[in-house]
Amino acid sequence: MTLREIFGRIIDYDLNPIFQVGFAVLLYIVVPIVSIWFGRIMLANALSKEQPHDRDLIGRVSVFLFGAFGILIGLYIWWDLLKYFF
Repeated sequence: MTLREIFGRIIDYDLNPIFQVGFAVLLYIVVPIVSIWFGRIMLANALSKEQPHDRDLIGRVSVFLFGAFGILIGLYIWWDLLKYFF
């Protein structure tokens, strides 16, 4: 058996289901966890009493809004997944 035949069989194998499962795991598990994690960090930063000396009110409000948006995106993705099961 030559290398060409070995690689021909590997390349000819249908990898589409593996990519679909991998993309689903990435979209419905990893992305919401990371989104909620970053959102929580941004909210904690925006709501902390000790602010950097160069952050004004607009910066604090925008960090708060982006953090809340990140948490909402993560929760929406999980809600979108769970609505198919219940």
